[in-house]
Amino acid sequence: MTVRQLGPQDEQASSQVQQTSSQVQQAVNDLKAHAEVAILCGGLGKRLGGVQKGAIVHQGSRLIDRLSLLGQQLGTRILWVEKTSNLLPDPYGFVDQRLTDDALGGMAGAIITALKASKSEWLWVFACDLPLLEVHHLGSLAQQALNAVNSCQGCAFTEKGRPQPLSALWRTNCHEELSQYIQNGGSLSRFLSTHGALIPLEPGNMIKRQGFTLSPLFNLNTPDDLQVLKRLQS
Repeated sequence: MTVRQLGPQDEQASSQVQQTSSQVQQAVNDLKAHAEVAILCGGLGKRLGGVQKGAIVHQGSRLIDRLSLLGQQLGTRILWVEKTSNLLPDPYGFVDQRLTDDALGGMAGAIITALKASKSEWLWVFACDLPLLEVHHLGSLAQQALNAVNSCQGCAFTEKGRPQPLSALWRTNCHEELSQYIQNGGSLSRFLSTHGALIPLEPGNMIKRQGFTLSPLFNLNTPDDLQVLKRLQS
């Protein structure tokens, strides 16, 4: 076996990785005092046979609890947005405020409900079924928000050119404009395209496990997605 000594280029590359990681964490930390976190767990999981997505267990923890732990690193309060007919228990006391979106309905209604309730400048919004998302994936969004002009109403990743509103940062005072936009036939993705800052999800953020190459925004919509999640745990 040949052992190669580390040279100046290796040390420089290592230093750049450490610096980038440090910058990501710093951006998240700097934004935390100005942000809260909303986790949307009102979906009925119809394509999964009525399974409550947030209650699905991955690596020993429910998805809703994994997202809540992530949320504690990102903001000062955690909000759960639910259906009154589909409430999840909160045995660990993660949630600071529980909201219901029965009147508005849908993803847009849930986000608007959370935006109205938030007391911060920015609101992280996540679907509850994101088993692979970690804080280091989110630094570029945090940095974008810290540098955003006042007219920027949100910061979101794009995948295949489409904004991802359920793993995004929203400026909380946009709720009236967003509500009117949706009522006039607009969509969450289009609102972010015209009123926000979009960041393509970097290839380096892709996750390779058990023969799969997955986005950190991988979520659970179909039985096939559940099978992938099970394979990741094997």
